[in-house]
Amino acid sequence: MMCEDFYYEDDIKTDVIDKCVDYMLADRSILNFQLIPNAEKSLSNEQKYPDFKKLKKFAYFRLSAVPSLWRKSELMRYTNKNDTPWEWEYFGSLRTWLNSNKVYCRSSSADCIFNYDDEHGGAIHRGKWVGYKMEELTKKYNYRLDYGTREIEYDWIKEGSFFKVPPFYKRLRSIFRNRSKMIFEIIRGLWI
Repeated sequence: MMCEDFYYEDDIKTDVIDKCVDYMLADRSILNFQLIPNAEKSLSNEQKYPDFKKLKKFAYFRLSAVPSLWRKSELMRYTNKNDTPWEWEYFGSLRTWLNSNKVYCRSSSADCIFNYDDEHGGAIHRGKWVGYKMEELTKKYNYRLDYGTREIEYDWIKEGSFFKVPPFYKRLRSIFRNRSKMIFEIIRGLWI
């Protein structure tokens, strides 16, 4: 499972994915294997499986739309039909805190399983094609894309828009909606 902006740029190491499937079959408490590294501060010291590290129980992004191998029933369990993909990563991660499911991610020192341009956020940023990336990929793979349905943005990194936060008043509606949703999820989680 992964979001649409993860355009892989090299062969995927399917032998490692096959091993992850074996690990999941042997241990039913494994929720997923994230095929790319996560933030070091989110990782525990446990490294039961070669080149993978366990995420801490209360880490953010235990659920993530990065390329991952999932136990389908658990993916469905932690997915709320009203979540946006971004809310799902946040609130879905909170939902896992009350359970003992294990989440593993690729060690940053290990070879890449799924190679993509993570430095620039993939091929889509805030609903727009990342222009230089799409030019590179369409040329490399001979893609034909319909650019009429999605705008192209070339210099979002240069302009600093990646880290730009909208003014507080523009975020109020989302803040109230998400805060109340978070309180509801915590209360709901206590009763499950």
